[in-house]
Parts: sequence; structure tokens; C-alpha cells
Amino acid sequence: MDNFVIEAKGISKVIGTNKIIEHLDLFFPQQSIILVEGKNGSGKSVTLKMLAKLLQPTKGSIHRSGSISYAPDILPSTINLTVREYLNFIGKLNPTSENKLNMDYLIEHFGLDAFLDKRIRACSKGTQQKVNIIQCLVRKADIYIMDEPFSGLDKQAITTLKSLLTSKMETATIILTSHEETLDDSFITHQFNLEENKLFEIAQKTKIQNKIIKVKAQSHADLINILKNSGLKVEQKGDSFLIKVSSSQSNEIIATLIKHDYFIEEVREDNEDGIY
Repeated sequence: MDNFVIEAKGISKVIGTNKIIEHLDLFFPQQSIILVEGKNGSGKSVTLKMLAKLLQPTKGSIHRSGSISYAPDILPSTINLTVREYLNFIGKLNPTSENKLNMDYLIEHFGLDAFLDKRIRACSKGTQQKVNIIQCLVRKADIYIMDEPFSGLDKQAITTLKSLLTSKMETATIILTSHEETLDDSFITHQFNLEENKLFEIAQKTKIQNKIIKVKAQSHADLINILKNSGLKVEQKGDSFLIKVSSSQSNEIIATLIKHDYFIEEVREDNEDGIY
């Protein structure tokens, strides 16, 4: 079990008279980002809840190596707290200085400062989703399980979340679902197809494709120092800096930038027209 953070053998789930999952086997590797796929009604959410210990399988066994943090598809509508009150409550569950710094960092990078005193139930779907993501990612865990985390997010929040998940992959495994057809899945390392009961490793594209990473930085010299020995080209545009990087190297560079507290404004495909 050294190579897998989750192993499930022969799991089935029956709810009432409905057979949701039948004879499912899965082996999820450590330090990976796994997208669980399947058509509507195939049991994606039920599978994630079983992996997160929120539901027990009717048959079969699941072994998990390490702690788990979970984000449901939506926060419960019964939460009658402001954003600040709820996140303070989450912070008190694990009151460490590291978690406090993580909470402040996540609030800032998801732009929630203006909504802290607003009741969660009165917030937009996108803002509620940001709160949901924060309550999951603020905790230090070995496995992060997230059901539809990109649903309702704006473009900037999607970029921020992908960057954070890439950074988390250095020490943890992330398992998620997504209905977002336009989602750039370049940060995904594996796909698990529920209907085929198979895990696929994402093959590196034959053609080298580049990405442009847009970041905020104090100075060009500071950024170059962080990226030393990478040989990457850095261009300044207004108050921001643009880094051209190959798709295969982008996750590593994004993780490095986040580790050094750089704010990533955008990650996009390079259109190769020479215009950043």
C-alpha cells in the first residue's frame, strides 16, 4: 500500500432499492490530482462521500492512508452564520498559527474581504463556493476530496484554485469532480472513469505547448531570483510580470510561485503570436 493513498476493492453502494455503485475497484496514487468522471447519475458524488468516510459502502472495503479534508458540492443551506463567523469556527477546529496564516492567505486570494460580514446564505453561488473551498483547503490533510469545486467560480477564482491544488499536490492527493466542460484540465494528473472502472494517467502531449503565467511581484529581480536556473523568459507588463513556460513545466513553476507567496493573476495558453 506504499504507492497508493486510497485503495478500494469490490465496493458497492445501494440506497433504498437503487444500486448506485457496483463492484468498484480503485487505486489512487500519492501526490496526484485525480478527476473522477462519469455521466450524470453514475455515482460520482456517492463515490466521493464513501472515500471521505461520510457514507459506508454496502459491500467491499476502502483503505485510506492519512487524514482527509472534504468539500461538498454545496454548503448546507442551514448555516446561519456570516462568512467571518463560519471561517472563525473552522479555524477554531484546528487552532494553529500555520492554519491562521493559511486562512488569511486564502481569504485574500479569493477576494472575500468584502463579504466577511455577509451571511453565507445571502451570498452568491460563487462566493459560497469560495467559502466552501477555503474550509477544505485551510486544513492540512493528506487527501483533499472536492465535489464540483469549480462550479460557480469566476475566471480569476478558477485560476487561483488550480494553482492552489497544484501546490497542494507536493504533499497531498487531490480527488475531485467537475461538470465544467471548458475547464482547462492541464493540472490534472489522472482521470478515473466510473463507468469503465479504470484509472488513466494523463499522457504528456507530443507537441510542446506553452503557457503564460501572470503574477504580481515586488520587482523583476526578486522574481528572477525565485526562478533562477529555470531559464524562463520574464516580461514586465504594467504592475505585473508574465512568465512563458512549457505546459509540462507549468505545474512546477506555479507551485514554486505559490510557495513564495506570489499572487497568480492568470494562467493561459500561449497563442504564440509574440504578444504577452
